[in-house]
Amino acid sequence: ELMFIILEPYTRKYGIQIICHDFDLNNLEEVNLSYDSVALPLTLDDEVENVLNCIFTGKKIELKSSKRYSKKIVYPLINIPLEWIYIYFKEEYINLYDNNELNHDFLIYLENIVPQVRENILKSSQYLCENCI
Repeated sequence: ELMFIILEPYTRKYGIQIICHDFDLNNLEEVNLSYDSVALPLTLDDEVENVLNCIFTGKKIELKSSKRYSKKIVYPLINIPLEWIYIYFKEEYINLYDNNELNHDFLIYLENIVPQVRENILKSSQYLCENCI
């Protein structure tokens, strides 16, 4: 629903058509899509928790939003914290990712110390990924 709200002005201004379609991102290359672009609901929290997961598991930091596909991928929510989305819909903020509870809890802990920690982690990770560090 939020994706439609955010993308609706583009339907009027640029005449784009929004089509809802379920597919597995891991198999995006195998799916025969006749679309020019794909918009994904990846939020700032999703990306930062992914980075923290890479750090905690000792893996190389790879952003979900930096993967390259043959289709153009758009992330309209990449700079929006999940908490803002819950506030917009007037719902109680809950952690939907049970398997990333440590990442989520650590992010909340860091946020109490450094208010813009999400944005800082994302910017640092983007720098690391762009410079192949």
